Amino acid sequence: MMNVRYIALPIIALAGIGLAAALVNKQNQPIPAPPIPVAPNASPYVDRIAGIGSVEPSSEIVKVGAPAAGLVERVAVREGQTVKAGDVLFVLDQREFAARLQSAEADLHVAQAKLARLDARPWPEDVARAEARLASRQAAYDDARGRLARLDNVGQDAVVTANERPTLEFQVRTLEAQVAEAKADLAQVKRGTYPEEREEALAAIALTTARRDEARTSLERMTVKSPIDGTVLRVDIRDGEYAPAGPQAPTLVAIGLLSPLHLRVEIDELDAFRFDPSRRAVAMLRGVVKREFPLRYVRTVPQIQPKRTVTGDMGERMDTRVMQVIYAIDPPADGAPITLLPGQVLDAFIERAQ
Repeated sequence: MMNVRYIALPIIALAGIGLAAALVNKQNQPIPAPPIPVAPNASPYVDRIAGIGSVEPSSEIVKVGAPAAGLVERVAVREGQTVKAGDVLFVLDQREFAARLQSAEADLHVAQAKLARLDARPWPEDVARAEARLASRQAAYDDARGRLARLDNVGQDAVVTANERPTLEFQVRTLEAQVAEAKADLAQVKRGTYPEEREEALAAIALTTARRDEARTSLERMTVKSPIDGTVLRVDIRDGEYAPAGPQAPTLVAIGLLSPLHLRVEIDELDAFRFDPSRRAVAMLRGVVKREFPLRYVRTVPQIQPKRTVTGDMGERMDTRVMQVIYAIDPPADGAPITLLPGQVLDAFIERAQ
């Protein structure tokens, strides 16, 4: 028994060591590289500049927001719908601005009525009233003067003359002043409106008209309309939702002109000096289906800026500065329709200048 144990234990140990070595060797085997699912696009030009392009509307994406914060009464468009400039996109709550417009129109009506009242002067009733007041005071003045004259005829020795004369003289002077006042009032009534009064009334009308126009504009802005002809790309608002406003407010409706489509190609700044807008250029779909789209130069953005378009490739660099070039996408040579969408990423190849 002792001999068997001495022989079996070393054998078992050696077998364990061998098994462990086999497992370690198996785990250290290099992992085979997976096959490439999609081969990258190949440039049709020997000397070329390569870039990544993002499809966008030829009008670029027009982002429409709310002019003022409020509830959305009605959304009039849906995604994919074709609109014309001036078509209604959505309508905000208009009650507050409608009330402001009514108040402003009432103020304008009051100001216009005041001007009409001033232009109607002198009124016949006012002239007749002023003439009657003058005639009444003139009669009282003539009567007082007559009584004073009769007192003078009584004589200096009469007692009544000494008592009543100062009173009658005071009445004559008072009535004389009242007659002069009545004559001035009649002249003022007959003259009508003074130029300064009319200027004040016209200024009031101008002020209330401006307030009315401001209120009307604010009310019209609650009906948000499309600024361009194009296609609705995105609708981010629903009936009854609250629409925020301001510099940080989100885009509620995005619109763009999809015919023709443009491709915004980003070229590394190190290749910028090699770029020639007169050279041929082509864009290719990324993926299994290989399609080429001829590109027609439109313009170059005159500024080098950080890279914005990303492809998601493992080795892609993000700390790159690029030059952006805008191309129009022409139909393929086979005449097939362009089935691209804004935001889609394409490979772009531009023939390099010598």
